[in-house]
Amino acid sequence: MKKNIKFAIILTSIIEIFGLGIIFYQSSVEAGRIQKERDKYYIVVDVNKKDVLKIEKKYLSSQELNKIKIIKAGNEKKYIIEDKKLMDDIISKVEFGKFVSNPSLNMGTEDLNIAFESNNNNVSISLSAEDRTAILKYNESAFLVTVTEDFYSFIYDLFSKIS
Repeated sequence: MKKNIKFAIILTSIIEIFGLGIIFYQSSVEAGRIQKERDKYYIVVDVNKKDVLKIEKKYLSSQELNKIKIIKAGNEKKYIIEDKKLMDDIISKVEFGKFVSNPSLNMGTEDLNIAFESNNNNVSISLSAEDRTAILKYNESAFLVTVTEDFYSFIYDLFSKIS
């Protein structure tokens, strides 16, 4: 009788340890999946987390996005773009030159804000009125960037047409 109780206690302990191991494994797999979903836009920063090395644009597509909002500074109107072709046109023009993640740097007066809305990530670009600089906000990170003339002109032409 004592052997059966001892065997039952050992067997119960092994099953509990095995069950806890499965629970921890499953939660770590789920956490990795959530992190992968959240970092879908894939911004690679350097070791000091100060400069962006590259942005992988393959996940910034009209299939991943719900809509794009364009907001003029000082204006209450929001222009929402849900047309997939126009969203692809805007995304194809997105090109950046220099990236700096330095809170002491700032751009000129914010003029336009372009927000790319998806289920998992928050990406927005705030364009300056004075020069070709912008603030790229990605989830909790913000980077001072320079934008290309083509992107800058395209966004302002688009805004003048829809407003």
